[in-house]
Amino acid sequence: LTSIAELTGRLNQLKDHQAIAAAIVAEAKRLTEHDTIRVYRVDQATAMCEPLAFEGTFLGDTNPPLESLRIPVGTGLTGWVAEHGRTVRLGDAARDPRSLIVGNIDQPESMLIVPMLHQGVVRGLIVVTALGRDRFDADDEVTLTIFAAASLLAVAAPGAWFEFFRFNSGRVADFDSLWYIACRHAAWACPSVRAINTTSAVAFVALSVLV
Repeated sequence: LTSIAELTGRLNQLKDHQAIAAAIVAEAKRLTEHDTIRVYRVDQATAMCEPLAFEGTFLGDTNPPLESLRIPVGTGLTGWVAEHGRTVRLGDAARDPRSLIVGNIDQPESMLIVPMLHQGVVRGLIVVTALGRDRFDADDEVTLTIFAAASLLAVAAPGAWFEFFRFNSGRVADFDSLWYIACRHAAWACPSVRAINTTSAVAFVALSVLV
């Protein structure tokens, strides 16, 4: 929760998509153990997932051209999440029928893909992978989904903050209301978010306000 709040504070000061994506990649290291991470902007007009940042190894290359990571909406697991706006967590991604296999597969690879949603529309994606089976658990799923929602609020949905101030106009800030606004996108993508306890919610809100 601390990392998520700190990220939100930093992203509020960034305007460039590349800088924003780099900050997301850097902060994600503190949240999950992964081998690769990709941050996408989903262009609804062209129906393409446009890569903004990558860290790891892709087909033996630690610095692949970002263009090689572009994926059409609806294609493969990443494209499926971009189309449907639902988090996907798999212990062996290659075995999923939606998977688009690139290169040789010599061992299982776990995959976690979370959308950044605004008013039901996918604006971006965070994709992490790790060699080995079942490398990501339910806690990783919830954490990264909230992380994506917080990133969206800071980057692509400034209206969400305006909504909070309008909703609370003339009265003391309502922690539950702010938590609702910050995480309603996450709850749509990952129902497990609704199970987060109230103490954690208030802690996150307090940190978000202070950072």
